[in-house]
Amino acid sequence: MQQTSAERPASGWLEAFADPVGAGAGIDASLRAFRLLLLVHGAVRLWDRYLVEGGHPLHLAMALVLTLAAAASILPRFAGAAVFAALWVVGVEVAVTHGPANHVWAELMLLGLFALLDPSRDDEALWLVCTLRWMVALLLFWAGVQKLLYGGYFRAEFLCWMIADRPAFAIALGWLLPADELARLTSASATAVGSGPYRTSSLPLILASNAVWLAELVLPALLFVRRTRMLGAVAATLFVLSIQLVAREVMFGLLYSQLVLLTLPGDGYRRIAPLYAAAYAYLALGLLGLVPLDWLVKRGGL
Repeated sequence: MQQTSAERPASGWLEAFADPVGAGAGIDASLRAFRLLLLVHGAVRLWDRYLVEGGHPLHLAMALVLTLAAAASILPRFAGAAVFAALWVVGVEVAVTHGPANHVWAELMLLGLFALLDPSRDDEALWLVCTLRWMVALLLFWAGVQKLLYGGYFRAEFLCWMIADRPAFAIALGWLLPADELARLTSASATAVGSGPYRTSSLPLILASNAVWLAELVLPALLFVRRTRMLGAVAATLFVLSIQLVAREVMFGLLYSQLVLLTLPGDGYRRIAPLYAAAYAYLALGLLGLVPLDWLVKRGGL
């Protein structure tokens, strides 16, 4: 008897991240929830761009299309068209923007995957969830490799420079530094020629700095092994959110942490998705001036 997708065991390198799919498995519900919030993510981001960058008509049109796409995707028969519309809009945005942010490129790639693969079809859902999980693992690992190769984390030079350049880093990490070193770094001009040195004698800051790249190398291994995947997903989510909240890269943190949570088995992500929906709702209210955003986002928008 031919096995269904839900019964078929994982095989091959791609399906190393596989979970059962099909009726009752739950992963299709998680993928559909992520698809919806991916469109919501794009809509909120484009409304922010429209409001922050002077009300350009193109940004208004793109924000309206993403908003309508997110609403339409709630109905299964319109979800495919909604994703293609969003893919076209974000593709245009990338084409006309000088140096788009990394999370915008990630958004474009994710929309492309959902345009190619339908989570309501068992075989395509299997390919989709495996591809998304491999993306998470590879992005984490490569981020750690880059920090290892660049060398700016061994003596915390990069974090020292960020403390000098961004007040949010000084607030979040200043307690790890002696008072005189914190005063020296915060009084330095991070962009002036000859400023610095961006070094520290603080062992806690040096340990925290090295913990960043070590975590990025180790966490993918926890996600890869089914037995430790739950631990890895929780640890990686907290890791990503803590770093992005310090950096005030809210949109990247929301998108990346949701990708990490897609490594949870079954409908694990779907159960957590309402928290992210609430986060996007808060950001939308903040863009309308109804709730404060200064504590959460950096100057210049989301």
